[in-house]
Amino acid sequence: MSDIEYLTNKFQENNINPDGVPLSENEGIKRFWIYGYLQLINSGYNFGLLAINRHVKSAPLAKKKKSIKKAHGVIVPILVQTAKKCLDEGLGIRLVSGEEVTENTPNLDHILVIIDGQHRHQSMEEILHETVKDIKKAVEKGEEEDVKELLNGFPHSYYTLPLSDQPIHTILRECNDATKPWGGTDFLVSVLLGIDPVKKGVDFKMLNWVASTTTDCGDTATWLWATLDKSRIYSKAYITKAAEDDKKLKELAATTDFENGKAIYNAAKASLSIDVVKLKCVPGWVIDLIKKETENQGKKQVCENIVKFFESKDVMDAKDMFRAFKSDTDKDKVAVKRTKDQKIEDKLTELWEQYKNGK
Repeated sequence: MSDIEYLTNKFQENNINPDGVPLSENEGIKRFWIYGYLQLINSGYNFGLLAINRHVKSAPLAKKKKSIKKAHGVIVPILVQTAKKCLDEGLGIRLVSGEEVTENTPNLDHILVIIDGQHRHQSMEEILHETVKDIKKAVEKGEEEDVKELLNGFPHSYYTLPLSDQPIHTILRECNDATKPWGGTDFLVSVLLGIDPVKKGVDFKMLNWVASTTTDCGDTATWLWATLDKSRIYSKAYITKAAEDDKKLKELAATTDFENGKAIYNAAKASLSIDVVKLKCVPGWVIDLIKKETENQGKKQVCENIVKFFESKDVMDAKDMFRAFKSDTDKDKVAVKRTKDQKIEDKLTELWEQYKNGK
């Protein structure tokens, strides 16, 4: 028996109805209505996520759970849309459990895709599992009053369809920017959602890589790796304008040094770990090195040499040393950051000279 079935049975045994009766077999959800979590689950609904939505982060998730428990539920309903409508707009979807949703997935109208409220939804699911665990402990001890208290104290979670009939990617962008402002990469994702690259004659391979890599690497470092150009770190304002300006979009998506940057990034990540390559000083050092070395040979050859450099045994052997640089601490955090970056750059330069002399 699943935790949801167990909790539902306990509610029924104790004559408690937290979310209202399940919907009838032919009754779908409607605009302007609000539905409870258990009401939807017990009516045969499942939940999905947009493939491009923000990843849930542990720190805000913990705060959200605390807030929901304190308020005895979510204060603002979670915004959802049916999987069928999302697919009709060309959006990628996966179930909360991880499986991809396609046009061939059964019961698309009974898969509700979370547009806004991912942290709230996951918080409620975690609270549900925690509550069931506590109820089972109370049942084992024969503490029926504690069971009732847990059931009566279970937070409420509510869901609703968008009131606006605007495209989903527009709703997603605007509601997120209004509640917790998106960073540059979040806006980049919204650009990718709303534009057909074929119609615009633009190759999105670099932008797609940036959107996926920034989750681990951070905005600035990812742009530096992708472009190998310190002038191509794009702001939220520029990315937003690129959605409406073809010239800016083509500049944003330009793949001039992308393959070189990606190859060097992959080699550096394999040798030094993501914790090191996500520091801005590392791609910055690479960019400065390319500029210096291309005074004597072509850029393609220089980039190939840098890939081999990061794959070399000397760099791999220095992996722990670079990690130690990253973890330096001091009361003067600004000064430490500067010193830490300089240490990394100096060590990379030392290893590069050894590599060149030993080739």
